[in-house]
Amino acid sequence: MTNNFFSFLNANSGSIQALSSFIMLGVTIAYVIINSKMHNEMVRERRKRERPIISLRLEQLNVGFFNLIIENISDIPIYNIVFENYPDFKILSNNLVNSVGFIEYGIRYLAPKQIYRSFFMQFVNNNKIWDEIIKFDLVFTNQNKDEFKEHIEINLSILKENYKLGMNYEEKIIKEFESLNKSINAFVKLKANDKN
Repeated sequence: MTNNFFSFLNANSGSIQALSSFIMLGVTIAYVIINSKMHNEMVRERRKRERPIISLRLEQLNVGFFNLIIENISDIPIYNIVFENYPDFKILSNNLVNSVGFIEYGIRYLAPKQIYRSFFMQFVNNNKIWDEIIKFDLVFTNQNKDEFKEHIEINLSILKENYKLGMNYEEKIIKEFESLNKSINAFVKLKANDKN
């Protein structure tokens, strides 16, 4: 029986060799495909880790007053931030949005977790922009000089209700100042009476 088996192998060795070559070719192709997918995934993950992340947001200082804050929320530095597009309205008296230093001049270097803030707007003087969505387009690079673009939108209408909720706060401040003024006047009169 073993002789028959070896005879069969000898007689069909070319066919067996061709079959094993095709199997090896299939395994090699599968290996190349899997390896290529793994390589692409590693490159994608590396690019994600090398992509800086910018946060641009408004922070309420007081009723109707807001700072514009730019922050590097990633763990890698950001270079050469340029504001290519930004809203065009007055933020205080005759100053336009581009009077904010980092919008006008850009930022050469923003370290991880570093923050810049600047006074941005006062809603009292800008009632017409309540329902606007302000848009910013930024371009920046990482340490490898890879260029990235970011489009950021801030919906001002969500801040509108915060402003309205704070209206009574202004009235309370005025009453506190009036009360403080009365106390100061009473104190001044008392001191004047002590001198006499």
